[in-house]
Amino acid sequence: MVPSAPGGGRPEPAAAAAWPRVSAALWRRPWARATLLLTPALAWFVLIYLASLVVLLAYAGLKRLGLAHRVTALLDIADFLPAVGQGAIGVTARTGDAATRASLAPILDAATGYALAAERAFLAELDGSCRTPIAGHARLIAGSLTFRGMVLLEDGSEAYEIEASGAVADAGALGARAGRDLLARLPAGALPSLSAVGGTGR
Repeated sequence: MVPSAPGGGRPEPAAAAAWPRVSAALWRRPWARATLLLTPALAWFVLIYLASLVVLLAYAGLKRLGLAHRVTALLDIADFLPAVGQGAIGVTARTGDAATRASLAPILDAATGYALAAERAFLAELDGSCRTPIAGHARLIAGSLTFRGMVLLEDGSEAYEIEASGAVADAGALGARAGRDLLARLPAGALPSLSAVGGTGR
């Protein structure tokens, strides 16, 4: 049964392309009806008009499509943590291929690399994937790495958070430790329901 919206109005229908956003929408707005959509961005706009949906999309993608003017609100990262690694572009090089690594060096961003190391280690400890409502975000601030992670139940009924900070050189260990600490706090049955949707992140 869907809870009523404040004032007794109809529940807000919403859709997003990632489980962390879907579950976060339900957590922040328990009266909403949210679902996962795996369709092209332009098709989402058709759905907005046909079904009066509230659709959560990546702002960068909308700018590339020339649709930034259609955005009605930007989500505060304090309320809607991104999925692990969201927004980062990864490049793979062969182990020991010094020439390729040297060619890539000018476009590599060290801060992003440290953040990704923490976020991916966090996700691995929870055995998550892009299809599970697990969020994580790391930032380099004044030479220190700060991390915030979250596990949500799919229906948005509960959310479990953790924060950590440490040296950039320990980015992977910091994320892994945060994952283990949060895992120890999760209630029985929380992660199996997530893993059933589709691990693994290791």
